Amino acid sequence: MPATSDNPGLSLEESLRINPPPPAGLKVIRTAGGVELSWDPPPPVTVPHSYSDTVLYYKVYRRTDASQFAYLAQTTQLLYLDRSAQTGIKYYYTVTAMLDDSNESLRPNEVAVP
Repeated sequence: MPATSDNPGLSLEESLRINPPPPAGLKVIRTAGGVELSWDPPPPVTVPHSYSDTVLYYKVYRRTDASQFAYLAQTTQLLYLDRSAQTGIKYYYTVTAMLDDSNESLRPNEVAVP
């Protein structure tokens, strides 16, 4: 299996033993109220692992072309409305799952909204 970007040198199976999988299917759309994000829960883990399978909450991250990802918010829902997004700025988003206070999932690929 190929190495993962969060854990270079580890196969996906090896990485899932120590890091929970990310949420799936992140979608973003710009609306009159801001940027709406929606996603699916992380897929089940099929390899032996030591972390909980229960998602406590999700962490939303955002960046612009010229910045690093910064923590934006947390939610227990499978959607989030970024009311602080400004018109005319391209944003990139990613969402992680928190399975307990110390186990944050891998980051899925970022999704851009123009």
